[in-house]
Amino acid sequence: PRPEPPSTLPSPSTTRLSPLLVDHKVRLLTLTLAALCTRFFALLYPRQVVFDEVHFGKFVSAYMTGEYFFDIHPPVAKLILAAAAAAAGYDGKQSFDSIGVPLEASTPLLALRGVPAAFGALLVP
Repeated sequence: PRPEPPSTLPSPSTTRLSPLLVDHKVRLLTLTLAALCTRFFALLYPRQVVFDEVHFGKFVSAYMTGEYFFDIHPPVAKLILAAAAAAAGYDGKQSFDSIGVPLEASTPLLALRGVPAAFGALLVP
């Protein structure tokens, strides 16, 4: 004789997630939060031009003021930075002549440094 099929099947809403899947989600969330914390920790310090801000700051300022410049690299990253700076109210008047130049109080440092920090954090997971 043929075995009888089960009288009731579990509905999809009552099935439990595999512990391995839950563990995977917890690990992913933990890694993402750790990446965000390490990228944004002390992001506003020092309040002066550092490293590549000498170059990228000049490009963003040029986009804001309409100044012509030539760069052999693709402009996508600089355009994203310029869009974030414009959204934060940046006027393009900050000097990015050399490392160590103090940043004016009106320079939206979180917008200028936050975009690369966020993209860097999202690469981790």
